Amino acid sequence: MVHFGFTYVEILIVLFLSLIFTFVSLLLIRTVLRGSFLVINKTQKIMDKMFLIDYVGTEYMKECSKFLEITDDSLHFLSKSGKRVTYVVKNVGDTWKVVRKSDGEGNNVLYEGKEPVSFSLVEHLWRLNVGKHSFEFPINPFSRSLSSYSHPQDHRGRPEHSPLRF
Repeated sequence: MVHFGFTYVEILIVLFLSLIFTFVSLLLIRTVLRGSFLVINKTQKIMDKMFLIDYVGTEYMKECSKFLEITDDSLHFLSKSGKRVTYVVKNVGDTWKVVRKSDGEGNNVLYEGKEPVSFSLVEHLWRLNVGKHSFEFPINPFSRSLSSYSHPQDHRGRPEHSPLRF
């Protein structure tokens, strides 16, 4: 029998080092993949909020004058009379439904959104379809600026970042 001259201690050290290398490699791979998924999740979350703005905008924004903020399940606007209006929304499959509207005075109105929401990628634009309405905006989900929205009827020489239109 051939003897290679390795002791049990040396073999154990090599096995231990290879185990550490494997563990570190798996952690690195997991970190890279998790970072990719975080980017995807962040993109989806921002896109979802964009859809909410346009959805509420097409149906329920007639009395509101200024967009204030988005929270996880709500859109907040300033009404033309100067009161804070909140729309609480819910995602059902690929459809957003407005569940409740609060007018800032403690009055709640229940809604049942009926128009389906869908979106598609058209060249360098996302197209959001809400019932009969259609909205387009550039593919830059990390832009938190609402000024990147545009209405498809504004194609006549519009700048790259048109103002938000309802």
